[in-house]
Amino acid sequence: MFAAAAMSLSSVTVVLNALRINSFKPISLHENSENNKQNDNFMKQKTLIVEGMSCGHCSARVEKALNAIEGVEAKVDLAAKTATLTLSKEVDDTELKKSVENAGYEVSEIKD
Repeated sequence: MFAAAAMSLSSVTVVLNALRINSFKPISLHENSENNKQNDNFMKQKTLIVEGMSCGHCSARVEKALNAIEGVEAKVDLAAKTATLTLSKEVDDTELKKSVENAGYEVSEIKD
């Protein structure tokens, strides 16, 4: 009895998976061309000079805080005391500075 129920459940699962796969439609790059144009049009680099970082944990904390901002991709260099940002949308400098300050560090300069 149990084997028959398991076999029946297995068959149902196979059929449901096949139906799900057949209805899958990948997103075409051309369908979202308007969104891609908006994202491709804006790319900007900024460098923040960050004071107070003394170890890998500090730089990771600053990087995490900056990466939490939508449109920001940050890479922090502890030795240079910098955070290099790639922005995919306009982000106000005060928002960047506040994010670093909330993590416990200080931004002494922002270079475009």
